[in-house]
Amino acid sequence: MPSPKLNEISNAAKKLKLNPEVEQSKSYPTFWWESSGRVLVDKELPKREILEKISNIIKTSRSKK
Repeated sequence: MPSPKLNEISNAAKKLKLNPEVEQSKSYPTFWWESSGRVLVDKELPKREILEKISNIIKTSRSKK
């Protein structure tokens, strides 16, 4: 399964009402030359729970295609 795209993460966070804020120009420190971006969300739940819910939404949306 391919890595989730920035827009998939953002859309999933919107569905969870986590007020996502996309920062397009950010990069992961290990791959500083790649501007992959990041999504900031309201921390209403523990991080692991947020990640699981976002990943489930992405899996569901991909399976519908």
